[in-house]
Amino acid sequence: VVGLGCADPPPQLAAKVATYAEELIRGYPAQGPPGDPHESWDAVQQQLGCCGWRGPQDWERHGDTTRDEDRDGAIACSCLRAPNSTRETPWMLPHGRCPTAAPQDIFPRVRHGETGGSRSSGEGAPSDRQLSPQGCKESVQAWLAGNLVTIVGVCVGIGLAEV
Repeated sequence: VVGLGCADPPPQLAAKVATYAEELIRGYPAQGPPGDPHESWDAVQQQLGCCGWRGPQDWERHGDTTRDEDRDGAIACSCLRAPNSTRETPWMLPHGRCPTAAPQDIFPRVRHGETGGSRSSGEGAPSDRQLSPQGCKESVQAWLAGNLVTIVGVCVGIGLAEV
C-alpha cells in the first residue's frame, strides 16, 4: 500500500527531519516574503521556544551556496524572545533575519525565573529580546514520537484512499 511508504522507521524519519531542518536554515531568506516551508519553521521555533536545529549557532553556519552578506551576524527573527511574551500569547515577530550587534548579544542565556529583556520598547530591537538558547531537535523529535501513531494513521488513510 502506497500510504505505508511514508512511514519510515523512526531513525530514518529523524535523519530526514534533521536534514530538512538544516536545509531550511541554510536557505532561509534574509528578508522579503517567506515561503511556506520557512513560515512553518518560524512557527516551530516560536511555538516550541527553540532556535535552529542544534541551537542558535546553526544560524552562524552557512554553506558555500549561501554567502549572502545580509546574513552575516543575523538569525531568524523567530528565534528571538520578546519581553512579556508567553507561549499562550506569543509576540509576533517579523519574518526574515534580525541583525545582532555583538557576540555577547547573540546567545544570552535566560536564568531560571527571568523573562526577556528589561526594556519594553514596542519596536523590540534585537538587543531588547533574548534568543531561545536551545535547539529544536529534541522538541521536534519528542513531538514526532508522541504523534507517530497519528502520522502513520494519516499515511495509511491516504494510501487506502488511493486504492
